Amino acid sequence: MKRLALLFVCFAVLGTMGFAAGKQKVIGYYMDASDDYYKAGFQVFKALATREGWQVLDVVGQGTAPEQIAAVENFITQKVDALVVVQNSPETTAECLKKAKAAGIPEFHLTHNPPNNPGLGGFAGFDWVYDGELAAASAIKKNVKRLIMIEGKLGQGTAAGQTQGFLQGYKKAGKDIGNLLDAVGVKGAGGKDLKVVFWGSGGWFADPAKKVMQDAITSLGPDGFDGAYVQNDEMMTGALQAMQEAASTRASTGSARATAKRSRGSGLPPGRRPWTSTSAPPSKQTSPTSRSRRILPESLTRRQCSSTSCPSRSPTWI
Repeated sequence: MKRLALLFVCFAVLGTMGFAAGKQKVIGYYMDASDDYYKAGFQVFKALATREGWQVLDVVGQGTAPEQIAAVENFITQKVDALVVVQNSPETTAECLKKAKAAGIPEFHLTHNPPNNPGLGGFAGFDWVYDGELAAASAIKKNVKRLIMIEGKLGQGTAAGQTQGFLQGYKKAGKDIGNLLDAVGVKGAGGKDLKVVFWGSGGWFADPAKKVMQDAITSLGPDGFDGAYVQNDEMMTGALQAMQEAASTRASTGSARATAKRSRGSGLPPGRRPWTSTSAPPSKQTSPTSRSRRILPESLTRRQCSSTSCPSRSPTWI
């Protein structure tokens, strides 16, 4: 499904290039970071370009504006026939478009909406606001009122679109969200039907998203939220890890306390169990699943994904 969606996007870009047949073309392809979604898009694009007999030069940045500018300048120096860019930010792209236009090289964009400035050859992406609305519809069905919002990389437009769509989705459904649309990023803002109790950016990657979820759980406690809106699959992996580790820690702490209590009652030193876990009566054993469900809201103990046209970048529920 992800490959199919990316295939349509890449076909759209290739279709707008309109090169004359015959001469081999060289394409300069820049990605802002080593995001899984970006990688998949590049692989599809390169396969299609290779079929056309084109050469693709690629550069992967580390999420900074100077890297995008330097890559575009280098591609211009190499006299490529066209540029394909997954941008760092619209502001950075505006500068790159000026350089590309001056050199007479068309610049095409994928995924994140670029500024519609002179020099832009075309853009292919998704309706991120609508993606957010789909996630909101799922959240409403699950009666989510206290939300943790883990956004993607801020400043690219994609994360903001998904957030806007999510909030709009509640409002369109007639839900009271207070001033949320005017208070993005403000913890605790909202109305009786939706409050965002914790905001954070995972930058599209697992480790930063895990840190955001850890901070949220520490701040709110296990019963301080109903759901988490995580804006792509990779960040969801990190958020789930944080939740599972929090559940494991609480379960281990509770088990240690219960063991100490039994030890005192049995005359054994603290830390010594009167029976082993394998010999304990079935009624005394607790499965990891039941432990985790006591620690976190039941709706957060399993992965739940909304169905959208863009699986890897899709709004994701946990």
